[in-house]
Amino acid sequence: MHFPKNVLTAILEFEGPKKIITCHDYFLVCPSITLMGPKQKFCDVPKKKEICASCLEKKYQISNFSLEQYRQDSIGLLLKADHIIFPSETARKILFRGLSTFIGPAFQVLLSQVEKKSSVIGHAIPHSSDRRTLVRGPRILKKVIFLGGFSEAKGLHLLEEVIPALHAH
Repeated sequence: MHFPKNVLTAILEFEGPKKIITCHDYFLVCPSITLMGPKQKFCDVPKKKEICASCLEKKYQISNFSLEQYRQDSIGLLLKADHIIFPSETARKILFRGLSTFIGPAFQVLLSQVEKKSSVIGHAIPHSSDRRTLVRGPRILKKVIFLGGFSEAKGLHLLEEVIPALHAH
């Protein structure tokens, strides 16, 4: 997710097609997004609120912040999705472990509902000779929405190759 929670909320409340979210970072657990602590090391979701508060203050200049409320809001957003996809089981475990930290029993129950509609679908990029498989299949109406920035590191070159092929089908 590379856009504010209010944009995600608006999308999930929109009536229409199924809402499928891909969670490839930890924005829903912490505003740091990557869970990198002040020493640029992965924090692995601390169990002590003081550690999180100190990190947010030192590294991101965020103070008087309720991670409990932040994570409860994140669970509420995920409940509105029809399905949640993770790129790896590790990412899935870290996100759910993070969301389960600092929340009460009622939200633990809601989190278990969210977990049931999640799955892991690795998104390894196919070999260049196999890119044509990205656009094969039955002739159906394809709609793609992308919100956020694109760069070479995020696969801009693949998007530039696939879009013309999608138009051709």
